[in-house]
Amino acid sequence: MAISREDAEKLARLAMFEISEEEADSFLKKFNEVLKEVDKIFEVDTAGVEPCFNISLLTNVFREDEVKPSLDYEELFKNAPAAEDNCYLVPNVIE
Repeated sequence: MAISREDAEKLARLAMFEISEEEADSFLKKFNEVLKEVDKIFEVDTAGVEPCFNISLLTNVFREDEVKPSLDYEELFKNAPAAEDNCYLVPNVIE
């Protein structure tokens, strides 16, 4: 698969970058070389291969929810400079 000069110019316009005549020739040559390499991927026989949506074979490991005792409020707020109604009191940072 190769692209024409017109396709390269259209691509440059869509990408919103200006390209000179010399750059267009160089771009077209390099871009077609890349497309030749990409075409090699299509030569691979993938019949019978399951689609892969993630390259990692890891799956999420979930644990069972267990109810455990939490810290009591006295312990949580014993070092707080100021607390009220089980909340930390902090100075205003927005005037």
